Amino acid sequence: MSETCRLSGQFLPTALFRSIACAQCLLYIYFIVPPYTNQYKFNICPTGLLICNTTGNCNCQDNLNNTYNIPAYALNSTISQSIANIKIKPDLPPDFYYVTDQCCEAAALCCSEVLSKDSKQHHKKLKMMRSEKNALVSDAGGKSTQQPSNFGQKTCPATWDGWQCFERSSPGIITAACPRYIYGIQSHSNTLSTGQAKKQCKSDGTWYKFETKDMSEWTDYSGCEMAQPLKIRTYIGVIANLITVISIVPALIILSIHNSLNNQFVFRLHKNLLLSLLLVSLCYLFNYTFFINQSVGDEFMFANHVSCRLLFTLQLRYFRLVTFAWMLAEGVYLFRLLICTFGTESERLLPYSILCWGFPMIVTICYAILRQMFDNKKCWVEASKHSLIEWTLVVPCLLALFINIFLMGYIMFALYKKLRYNPQLEPVQYAKAAKAVTTLVPVFGIHLLLTAYVSETEIYAIFSRALDGIQGFLVALIVIYTNKQVIECSRKWLNQLMEQRKLRRQSEDNRLHFKRSIEHSFASLGDVGHRINNNTSETQKLKPLMSHDSEEHDESENPNVDSGAASSPPMVTSIEGVTTLMPQTRSVNFV
Repeated sequence: MSETCRLSGQFLPTALFRSIACAQCLLYIYFIVPPYTNQYKFNICPTGLLICNTTGNCNCQDNLNNTYNIPAYALNSTISQSIANIKIKPDLPPDFYYVTDQCCEAAALCCSEVLSKDSKQHHKKLKMMRSEKNALVSDAGGKSTQQPSNFGQKTCPATWDGWQCFERSSPGIITAACPRYIYGIQSHSNTLSTGQAKKQCKSDGTWYKFETKDMSEWTDYSGCEMAQPLKIRTYIGVIANLITVISIVPALIILSIHNSLNNQFVFRLHKNLLLSLLLVSLCYLFNYTFFINQSVGDEFMFANHVSCRLLFTLQLRYFRLVTFAWMLAEGVYLFRLLICTFGTESERLLPYSILCWGFPMIVTICYAILRQMFDNKKCWVEASKHSLIEWTLVVPCLLALFINIFLMGYIMFALYKKLRYNPQLEPVQYAKAAKAVTTLVPVFGIHLLLTAYVSETEIYAIFSRALDGIQGFLVALIVIYTNKQVIECSRKWLNQLMEQRKLRRQSEDNRLHFKRSIEHSFASLGDVGHRINNNTSETQKLKPLMSHDSEEHDESENPNVDSGAASSPPMVTSIEGVTTLMPQTRSVNFV
């Protein structure tokens, strides 16, 4: 009997198994995700993987010359083409041949070491069980009491599921280590996931099948996510950059609202350095969210889209160069402030801005042109395989770093010489000098020397990511939050705000008191007018009665006075003693 190997429920001859399994490796690793599923059709043929346009015929019999496979595993290498000749858009990763070959090699090894042997042993076991059963049946009327060994026990056969090899198993959940090639990128080989793939063996001796049209056997690879060390490194980078953003934004606001600080040259330098560090952290967080963290940007990144190339160039090249340039500007200014004899307060920021923002732009454009021409792969996330292209960025950064190291050494020497003139204050002065030098380390970027030697260990990667991400926080802490001048300005500003708030509250209280007094006055005047109106109406009602009663009262008091005497004209005597008779007038009562 010829050797056979089991592939997803089918027992295939060894040569055919090797060819089809290798074609499945290529399909399952790269072509089951967008954008390829939207632009092409794929079919597994005996000779390899058939790649067709969505509008074309994708029949294996009519398109054998368009099948692709690795020649060492192909059923007929004269018919199929090598996968190195695949012309497809977007381009596959440059190391896809190596990754696919790893999977094909694992499938071939599984066939020779596990599947073929399991098939032989299983057939031998079945043959023995049949013969034993036949012997028991023939001796059923005799005195033999022998029973068939393990006759009723069922196990799932050894199989290759397209990615992974599983040995013959008893019913239950079977686990296996996640193969490193499933990520599709060779660089993931040193970040192997700590998770496991799971496959279920049912009690009837069959592997669990997913409920699809073909009812194919199914393996759960959801546990094969990003490796835990890589997760830790990524999370630490995100946390460090978040701390930087949270600390720099208030620092920039403080520098912007205080004119006394913003008008000083040194604080304008600090402001530009903080702004460059903020932009680096923001780009890092955006690229992580949009491209790295399994989001919609994965398709752009896999397709090497211009948007991801632009964003990663800004983060990893331009803003990084800008940060080094402003760190150098900080060192040059401090050197001139302590060493040079002429003043520095009258300096203009424009030359610094042109050099620190403009020169990195020129270098980055040159880098982008070279990268586009000679190494336009992987969204430019990783360093170029051409070292000369990377040196266009490394040389300016190293130059700025070494100049800052020289300036810091010279500044330390100058401080030491000045301290010698005050020996009685030497301990205090030395403490201040040591503190000043310590604060210069993150501002000048000297801490980057700690990660200058590149190591492949995970501890180095985590430490480098944390140190790089938290630089903005350290710079903001040194130049803003612990600066006495900034603290004093902030205290005065807060006191002024509190005073304005107090005055505003007093003004509102006075306005409210005045409003209430006016309302009270109007209310009082309304009550008085109401009482006057009431009195007037009552008086008008009483006047006719009072006039009639007064006439009767006069007549009762003077009964002897006749009507003529009552109507006699009045007489008036002047100061000179002359008496004059006034003319009689008729009084008219208007009441």
